[in-house]
Amino acid sequence: MEIRVLRKTETDFLQEMLYEAIYVPIGDELPPRSILFNEDLYLYIKDFGKVATDFCLVAVEQNECIGAAWVRKIQAYGYVDDETPELSMAIKPAFQGLGYGKLLLGK
Repeated sequence: MEIRVLRKTETDFLQEMLYEAIYVPIGDELPPRSILFNEDLYLYIKDFGKVATDFCLVAVEQNECIGAAWVRKIQAYGYVDDETPELSMAIKPAFQGLGYGKLLLGK
């Protein structure tokens, strides 16, 4: 397993991770993936990496990105002030509960 910085060619992976990060079951149904394009959610990944303060680490297992922890300075749900970035994190369901999140946060 490897923890490394997100590559510019991997920014689409953040869309998958954002879905996992916001996932809240509605009964037995998953919310539609179109929920990601809700303005309040999409700002967590929109044009990620184009601002110098955007930063993301990914967990990689056998050349597959399986999780991400990323920060960016946005005025969103957990807004504190203009200097404190939001932290988002998610792990693919098949890899949850195995300690990958702890490794991402400890790097």
